Amino acid sequence: MRRAYDEGSKVNRGDLLFVVDPAPFVADLANAQAKLTESERDWGRAQKLFKLKALSSREYDQAKSTYEQAKAQTDTARINLGYTTVRAPISGYTSHEDVTEGTLVTADQTVLTHISQLDPIYIYFGSPDEEMLDLRRKISEGTVLLPAARSCRRRSIPRWAASTRSSPPSISPTA
Repeated sequence: MRRAYDEGSKVNRGDLLFVVDPAPFVADLANAQAKLTESERDWGRAQKLFKLKALSSREYDQAKSTYEQAKAQTDTARINLGYTTVRAPISGYTSHEDVTEGTLVTADQTVLTHISQLDPIYIYFGSPDEEMLDLRRKISEGTVLLPAARSCRRRSIPRWAASTRSSPPSISPTA
């Protein structure tokens, strides 16, 4: 396995992150394609012989089944070869790698890295009851001003709405 990004760097959705050694998967695909070619020829012959009544129904069905299995194995081998490149599913910032180059990894079991998405970012936090009561009082008195949603025109500036009724209190973007 080879890492194709710098730790802590920004990556965009679809950027290449890791490359797993494709050699065994290329060999599996070549093997599956060879079996598919052979079974295609056998299936073609079986169809001709069956029309001439020179082949039993069982042999005909077996040739058809072998051909369909070879097609499925070829598709599976092609899909598995595609998994040798790991691309970023989202845009964000990469963490440190969880595995080093050359490490043997197992599909669906090995975490390679983490990507933190920072736009949009949602913040939820709790605060002591006394502080919330004080904040509610100041809001009702008009001594605390919250940013107005209309004043945030650019997309990069989040529009914030404060909820003082929820328990625990939370702040979440409304746009």
